[in-house]
Amino acid sequence: MTILLIDDDPAIARLYGAAIQKRGFSVKLCSGGREALELVRERHLA
Repeated sequence: MTILLIDDDPAIARLYGAAIQKRGFSVKLCSGGREALELVRERHLA
């Protein structure tokens, strides 16, 4: 399972991303809503 993590603070995003990965999940990091929407559209995520 992949989790989409959106945070405008890169340090916080990396911190949470590392914690999520330690629990066995894949993580996609985005710095904001627009970037996240583009990723969802490009990869046809639901």
